[in-house]
Amino acid sequence: MKKNKKGSDNLATKQFKILFFLLLLFFTCNCFSNAEIFNGDTWFLFNHGRYVLENGFPTIEPFTMHENLSFVMQQWLSAVIFYLTYLLLGKIGLAALVAFIFFVSLCIIYQTCLLVTKKNYCISYIITIICAIILPVFYAGRPQIFSCLSFLLSLFFLENYVQKKNIKFLIPLPMISLLLINLHASMWAILFCLLLPYIIETLYNRIKKRETYPLRPLIVTGLIMFLAGFINPYGIDAMTYVLKSYGIAEINDLVFEMMVPKITANYGKVTYLTLFAFLLALAFKKKTKIRYVFLILGAIYLLLSAWRNYPLFIVLCFIPLAYSYKDELIKFKNINLSSKQFILCFSSLVLIITLFVITSPLLSINREIKVEDATNYLLKHADKEKATIYSNQLDGGYLEYKGFKPYIDNRSEVFLKANNHQADIFKEYYKVQKGYLLPSTFLEKYNFTYIVVGQEDIIYQELKQRKDYKLIYEDKNRYIFSLK
Repeated sequence: MKKNKKGSDNLATKQFKILFFLLLLFFTCNCFSNAEIFNGDTWFLFNHGRYVLENGFPTIEPFTMHENLSFVMQQWLSAVIFYLTYLLLGKIGLAALVAFIFFVSLCIIYQTCLLVTKKNYCISYIITIICAIILPVFYAGRPQIFSCLSFLLSLFFLENYVQKKNIKFLIPLPMISLLLINLHASMWAILFCLLLPYIIETLYNRIKKRETYPLRPLIVTGLIMFLAGFINPYGIDAMTYVLKSYGIAEINDLVFEMMVPKITANYGKVTYLTLFAFLLALAFKKKTKIRYVFLILGAIYLLLSAWRNYPLFIVLCFIPLAYSYKDELIKFKNINLSSKQFILCFSSLVLIITLFVITSPLLSINREIKVEDATNYLLKHADKEKATIYSNQLDGGYLEYKGFKPYIDNRSEVFLKANNHQADIFKEYYKVQKGYLLPSTFLEKYNFTYIVVGQEDIIYQELKQRKDYKLIYEDKNRYIFSLK
């Protein structure tokens, strides 16, 4: 009995640890088959990374046809990491990077669950596997993977501090702040939203004269984290980037990932069903910690604000869920596997993982780039320096990566006047796409030399009726019109 208290696992626990580790590898390999590893954002991130390595940090936006737009490259470090990975290791390398970050994230979730449940392996396994099933859909070659990892690490160290009352666990937090402000500045402020519930809880416990963890180290750590935020190429502009870039009605209405979840849409149904299931699970357990109440409230606010925050909800809420069920479920000594059962499970998992490793990278990295053929045509027939190109947001990043300067790309907030100090370009694009601004008026304003569109774009319908543009290229995805 004494040996068990020191942490020695019985045979059943060891068996399940091995099988659980293989399951994590399986879900990690599943990341390779995620069609979103390469997406529209990937290409403008590559472009950003390449620019920083060749030219340094831009303060004037250099990639589109517009002039003198003030610019904060708020995810420059992520872009450099992605571009170097792609440059040195190719598409497989980027897929491997995403999968590695995903695997590390799952390991942190598991270790944090063990911590808050006092080593309830069964609950920790179940919650980690639930996260492993849900999260791969959202893991892609985007800065969000670094943001999620930062938040998970922060929660892990904060929970260690609470339980062990040792300030050494707070030391990594300023370093996380420093990294995140350069990896993904628009998400940096959330670090302080994670710290706040712990400060509120210890203040409440002091008022109620309950035993609690020290408050001063948390406040000092928060101040150091804030000061660390200044260590970035853009200073206070990067730290306040979120204030000028989110909550914009036009972005929320046009950009899918920024849309507020609607119960009538499929993504909305997923959102509200997840929230209902989570609240129902908590309803059976009335007691929780004050810090978890505020953590849950913040996570729900994020979830209902935009679809892109769905994975953040999962990342933030697994801890309260684990804590609520820390005394539940069976012990492993009651479900010991026979040698034959263990070997069968082990062999099956190894075989499945091997098949995924061989086949799944091919599923994601060869995803069709709809504007690729049209771009190749322009590379042969257009002058990059003189061409002014209209394309939709999703196509803009790839055109930029290939050296062209289109009208707009995926970085919606860059084209807001609040950020660029010149013009509300995104709102103009929004008005055109929604029919609030006549396409004819829009085209006469810019006189694009080339227009790259799909049939779904409202500009395509206008071009069919105009005589000043002629069709010079078409494929199954895109049409190119040139100014006569």
